[in-house]
Amino acid sequence: MDEADTILPKATTLAQASAMDRAVVVLARRMALKKVEMMLRARGLKPQRMERKTIVATADAYLVKHRNELFDEAKDVVDRWHAEGRFGKRGSIRNPVHRAD
Repeated sequence: MDEADTILPKATTLAQASAMDRAVVVLARRMALKKVEMMLRARGLKPQRMERKTIVATADAYLVKHRNELFDEAKDVVDRWHAEGRFGKRGSIRNPVHRAD
């Protein structure tokens, strides 16, 4: 069947909400790092040859400047993960579901 089923998020416990909040922050920070690395590459630089603390400092500044868009995008991803059940019972965020392909 090729029906589109809507997946509603399950009830969120306090622990799940806390994990989701942390996931949003971590994901937004990772997105900022990726964007900064892409910008450096676009300028012809090689991020792998630069000091990590320089890239992280630049990413932190980028995160401050573009905070709303990065956090909104990260929140959307985490909401999708929640709908898929990745924040399930017993912290299944640490134990991803194994899918049979």
